Amino acid sequence: MKIPCYPVFRYNLLKGVIVGNFLILIFGTVNPEFGLKFALLYWIVMSPFILYLYDGEKEGLEKKLGRRKAGQIAIRLLFVRYFIGFLALVGALIEMYFGENIPLLVIAGTLWSVVYAKLMAETECLKRSEDKNGHEAGMEA
Repeated sequence: MKIPCYPVFRYNLLKGVIVGNFLILIFGTVNPEFGLKFALLYWIVMSPFILYLYDGEKEGLEKKLGRRKAGQIAIRLLFVRYFIGFLALVGALIEMYFGENIPLLVIAGTLWSVVYAKLMAETECLKRSEDKNGHEAGMEA
């Protein structure tokens, strides 16, 4: 697995491990029915807002970075925002089928944080690659 912008990846991994494991433990140990309802409600209620953010970010980034890079960045951010609801769903399903299996919940939270950190590092790396080329930094002739 090639990881661009490794310092950004490490920072996001640390954030993701703390937040991801905390949330998956809450949803996996407190009440699994609440976790299932939360995941579904999160996706239903937040979908219009997430898609609105996607459109706005894509349009704003297209002006700076071009259509291809803007699409890549916006789709990664869209996936990460939907992926947050996945924590509640996985925590609830682990609780329902395996009981209060703390090691399994921690493994699932850590796997979520690795995916989150990689996506966010790729996004930041795509934004920075254009800065170095001078396209958006005001260095055009």
